[in-house]
Amino acid sequence: MITALDYYESVPPFMRMDITKIREWLDHLPDPEEKDERGRPELWSCHGIARAVHARFSLGKQWAVCDGFFARHGNQHSWLARRRTKKEPTLVLDVYPVASIGGPLMVDISSCGSPWCGLYIVAYDYYLKEQVEAFEAEAVKILQLAEVC
Repeated sequence: MITALDYYESVPPFMRMDITKIREWLDHLPDPEEKDERGRPELWSCHGIARAVHARFSLGKQWAVCDGFFARHGNQHSWLARRRTKKEPTLVLDVYPVASIGGPLMVDISSCGSPWCGLYIVAYDYYLKEQVEAFEAEAVKILQLAEVC
């Protein structure tokens, strides 16, 4: 049986990233300054977090920020994706996974044999594109607060 480690080691080294560093950075990220109606800190959005991680870890052109949906009738969501070639898997780095505790999560979505195939749906229309400016502003705010801490 192939283990997760075997699979990870089969991914070309230039495609791997130390998600432990990203996790540590996220764990030390301060809460937003804004409060909800009960006085609790608002949550950062996956849209801002994905962009902040992309910028903070200088992921450049190898990884792209994707906006879309998680699951066909699911939530608006943003994640990072590594584009594939014929010999490389398509990897998703979900830095703020929907409805889960923890992250980031790296998954292979390159074949329909993967249970993750079809769950990350890029929005190519204007639906989320109109909100990109707000997502980018949130990322700037996240990076500024992270610098202070």
